[in-house]
Amino acid sequence: MKNCILLVFGLLALATAAKLNYTGHKVIRVIPETKEQLEFLRDWESSSEIDFWLLPSSAGRFADIRVSPESYAHVAARLADMKMSHTVHIADVGELERQEQHNMAQRIAIFNGEKAIDVENYHTYEEVMAYLAELANTNPLVSTKVGGTSEEGRDIVQAIISSDLSANKPVHFFDCNIHAREWITAATCVWIIDQITTGYGSDPEITSLVDQYDWKFVPIANPDGYAYTWNTDRNWRKNRLVNNGSTCVGVDANRNFPIGFAGSGSSSDPCSGTYHGIAAFSEREASALRDLIAADRGRVKTAISMLWQVVSAKSLPCTLQAKTSTSDAIRHPHLNLGC
Repeated sequence: MKNCILLVFGLLALATAAKLNYTGHKVIRVIPETKEQLEFLRDWESSSEIDFWLLPSSAGRFADIRVSPESYAHVAARLADMKMSHTVHIADVGELERQEQHNMAQRIAIFNGEKAIDVENYHTYEEVMAYLAELANTNPLVSTKVGGTSEEGRDIVQAIISSDLSANKPVHFFDCNIHAREWITAATCVWIIDQITTGYGSDPEITSLVDQYDWKFVPIANPDGYAYTWNTDRNWRKNRLVNNGSTCVGVDANRNFPIGFAGSGSSSDPCSGTYHGIAAFSEREASALRDLIAADRGRVKTAISMLWQVVSAKSLPCTLQAKTSTSDAIRHPHLNLGC
């Protein structure tokens, strides 16, 4: 057992060493009080100069910005020029990542294997896909469907939970991890899948919900970007498309839908974290979500994108709200398919 624990920690240490090092990077928090300050932040965010973790939707709401040690003084000066002060929200992003790896390793060491996957931990793309495949093979409620293939050849997999697929029941649709670095969203989808599949037949509310509705989940909607966050850059956000005419990689697939395409909160710069792509639905990830929802046209009663930024789980049944409140549950704003 001791050797197993040491192996787990050793493998995680090697994985961490291979990644980009964010030691000394800070996340600073600033609150725009005026429309001019808000527009300044929005314009700045659409450039590739710094990494906004959160952009406020209105004046009076905070923005979170990751800055490197080299850029901190410059960013602070620009904010001061706009009469905006800031506080340090996270003092060392690199240390935060190391703590995350430590916590993951601890859970791996103590996981007793009663379930196919530890739903309280983060997992790689391959582990999540293996979990879905095992569920589909062992649980009659569960089936899977490939909604599309990523640029690097990974399947975009939908898990379907239904007590009677032939009944064409109303559908609740969830997609998670469209932003690669937001691991909590995939973990939330996996947790909900586990709650439904283990609760059916024993929990009256869950049993009733499954008998009334079909539940469909895309736990990792951006598989290439997600894999990249595990292997290379924990803070990567976009997919891994090689952009023609640019040395910068990736499109923010969450900005690649027709509703609001190229509008506020997105960028035309391929080097930006919010680059919207060359056209709506140009990205395989966005097209896959479109096609999966369109396949159930007229039956989709709720379409929810799990994002990290703002908590709102009111549209979910009360049994499922406790966990989803750790991330976002936002009614899907991107599609207009007559759901």
